[in-house]
Amino acid sequence: TNSAVKQAMQEAKKALDGTGRIVVRPSGTEPKIKMYLSAVGDTSDAAIAHRSKLENEGTALLGF
Repeated sequence: TNSAVKQAMQEAKKALDGTGRIVVRPSGTEPKIKMYLSAVGDTSDAAIAHRSKLENEGTALLGF
């Protein structure tokens, strides 16, 4: 439900604590949801690992 997604997004934002960002929105032209991710780390490898974790969690949240 929308409320479950909103709650999950709020929890994710709190957990990220400024180290990344998740944006989920409907496509304006196609029947799909778009998810944008960004992450910060001490090194490039750390940021990529953090972003991969966000991707996995976001995908699970959307049910894929």
